[in-house]
Amino acid sequence: MLKALIKKQFSEIFKGYFVNSKTGKARSKGSTVGLAFLFAILLGYLGVVFFGMSCALGKSLLEIKLDWLYYGIIGTVAMLLGIFGSVFNTYAGLYLAKDNDLLLSMPIHPYKLLISRVISVYGLAFLYSNVVWIPAYIYAVLHNKATAISITYGVVLMFVIPLLVTALTCVLGFVVALFSLKIKNKGILSALFVVLFLILYYYVIFQMESFLKNLVTFAKSIGGSIKKWGYIIFQLGNGASGNTRSFLIFVGISLLVSAICFYILSKTFLSIATKNQNNGATSKGKLKNKQNSIKTALLKRELKRFTSSTTYLVNCGLGIIILPVMAIVAFIKYDTLNSALNNLQKVFPSLPCLLPIIIPLAVCIVLSVSPVATPSISLEGKNLWIYKSLPIPYSYIINAKLNLHILLNTPSAVISVVLLGICFKLSPINILLSVLFVFSYILLSADFCLLAGLKWANLNWTNEATPIKQSASMLVCLLVGMAIPFLVGFVGYKIIDFVPVWAFLSIGIFVFNAVAYLLKHILMTSGADIFAEL
Repeated sequence: MLKALIKKQFSEIFKGYFVNSKTGKARSKGSTVGLAFLFAILLGYLGVVFFGMSCALGKSLLEIKLDWLYYGIIGTVAMLLGIFGSVFNTYAGLYLAKDNDLLLSMPIHPYKLLISRVISVYGLAFLYSNVVWIPAYIYAVLHNKATAISITYGVVLMFVIPLLVTALTCVLGFVVALFSLKIKNKGILSALFVVLFLILYYYVIFQMESFLKNLVTFAKSIGGSIKKWGYIIFQLGNGASGNTRSFLIFVGISLLVSAICFYILSKTFLSIATKNQNNGATSKGKLKNKQNSIKTALLKRELKRFTSSTTYLVNCGLGIIILPVMAIVAFIKYDTLNSALNNLQKVFPSLPCLLPIIIPLAVCIVLSVSPVATPSISLEGKNLWIYKSLPIPYSYIINAKLNLHILLNTPSAVISVVLLGICFKLSPINILLSVLFVFSYILLSADFCLLAGLKWANLNWTNEATPIKQSASMLVCLLVGMAIPFLVGFVGYKIIDFVPVWAFLSIGIFVFNAVAYLLKHILMTSGADIFAEL
């Protein structure tokens, strides 16, 4: 039974690569290979990024015989990325899986169900953490900085580090689960926690260059501080560099922490999982007499769905949160940015002319990571029949999902464009055109994202992370959403000497609105037919 449960967990994670979620039929070999190729490209890109980081660290540390500090820093980054990559799936996968009630009603021991879920979390942690860990060893081997024993220990740590990451991730999921039983709107609270984590994460990324410079100058003193205050990081780094005692200590700590974590989960899993089955129940209290129009009620329903799901809110609302932060940082760091622009102007003399185009395009790129409409159809899951049984036109339902995308993205985008325009001293007409340009992009993205969500709808999921993070529609929307601003920017760079900025932005507004109108027409005709057949 345990083997079947584990197979079920991993088949759900990778189901989208082998099965067409809309038809329920197996994908063609070409389609499966294509999706796998795109996934491999993403992993390869991350591997290249972290190989570059390993090069920068290796040149600074391996040359001065601080191998343990090199591996310690790389290992810390690997654990952080592992936690960041798998923490969003842990809470939903362990406690909020839609088949918890079904599986718990069967003669299956809860321990077996828990083990299968934890192993799936381990699989994700293994994938994310080794995107960092493996390139570090490749660099060391290529530059003859790794011994046979350190390589052997490094291979073992490939499996041990994800084990520790799994334990820490499960602890975070456990804490969120406890809070979720007490807090009404847990989605927003969890999202705020994630945002704080992201702010810290990107602060570290932006400070990386300064950190590397200080690392070279104060490597020994930094290493001494880590030995004193970062015991486990020291043991990880020292073990990875070939020290047997430190290696055994780190492995022992990881096994102990994992054992304690699993023991706690085994004692709390059943109670939290069963209590969360009532999340969708109607709360007690007086019924409100206030009535809403059908369109308003549908929109409120979509908004409630968005704010009540941490996975949905974080993965599809990230750009909405980043944009105002980006604008505020631009004001604070204006002198630094202005200096960087002056340096770039030496290479690209036309940069000042392009600035009114670059700002709205940068906002559009950030908006592309907030495809709110894409998973909205799939998230209906097996409850879709409730929607379809209502005596309302399907166009009302489609419009509600489109309006949510527009409603959530527009205020943040407009505020950011205006603030950035003021910061970089754009003319009022260019600021106005930039706002209209970005709004037109939002209309276009809403239509395209919902159309993709309909085309590749997945209603047979047990973990809501599947349609939100592991679907073909999300991948397509992210790639196309980023490709459009880059393509427009390339065209703008080529013709800026012949076409005024105001004319270029006006043409972009017209084209975006024309394509959005066409996609909206398709949604209301063919899209409604697709929805009816789901």
